Amino acid sequence: MIRTTLAAITLLSVMTAVAHADDPAADRGLYFQLFGGVNLVPNTDVEVGGVFGGADGDVTADPGPLAGAAVGFHLPLNFRLEGEFSYRTNGFDDIGALKLDGDVDSYTFTTNAFYDFRLTEIGVRSTAVPYIGLGVGYSIVDINDPQIAGAFEFEDDSDGVFMGQVMAGLGMDLSDHWNVRLGYRYFRSLEDVNTDLAENFVLEGHGVEAGIRYSF
Repeated sequence: MIRTTLAAITLLSVMTAVAHADDPAADRGLYFQLFGGVNLVPNTDVEVGGVFGGADGDVTADPGPLAGAAVGFHLPLNFRLEGEFSYRTNGFDDIGALKLDGDVDSYTFTTNAFYDFRLTEIGVRSTAVPYIGLGVGYSIVDINDPQIAGAFEFEDDSDGVFMGQVMAGLGMDLSDHWNVRLGYRYFRSLEDVNTDLAENFVLEGHGVEAGIRYSF
C-alpha cells in the first residue's frame, strides 16, 4: 500500500513538472498588463439636441487612440480573470451633411474573463497562445467642445452607461513571466447614451491593439 502510494505521488509529481514545463504560465497567479492601439468608431445614428430639436443625424468620427491597463489572475483550466481600465478618444467628423467639431472620450472600468488556448495541451510545442474573452462594466462618456457647422455650439456633457466587450487575439510567451499579444476588441454600450449634443445613441468601437503582460 505504501509503495503504491509513493508510486502514485511520484507519477503525479512528474506529470505536474512536465505540464508546467510545457506551460510557462501554469504556476503563475497574479499578473499586470498594459495595452494600446487604435479605436475605430462606426457611423452612429443619433437624435440631435439643441436648436435642431431631436432631428436624426448620422455622426462620423475619426480613428483615435485606445489605451489601458489591467490586473488579473491566472486560474485553473487556462482561464484568466481581471479588472481593467481603458481610455479611448475620437474626434468628430460630420453629422449628416454638416461639419461637426469636438470629440468623444470614454473612461471604462470592466471585469474581463479570458480563455487561453494552450497549444502544448494538444501536442503542439509552441509559445503561441490564442485567446478569447468577454467583459462587462461601466463607462463614463464625455462629449467635449461640440459645435455644428462652426456656428451652433453645445454644452460639454457626459453620461454613464453599462457596457460590454468581446476580445480575441494571439499572444506569445517570451519567458515564464513575459507575454506579448496582438488583439481585437468590440466595445458597445448596453444602454443608450444621452448628452446635450446627441440623445438616444449607442456608443460602440472596434479596437486593434498590442499589449504586454507580466506574470508574477
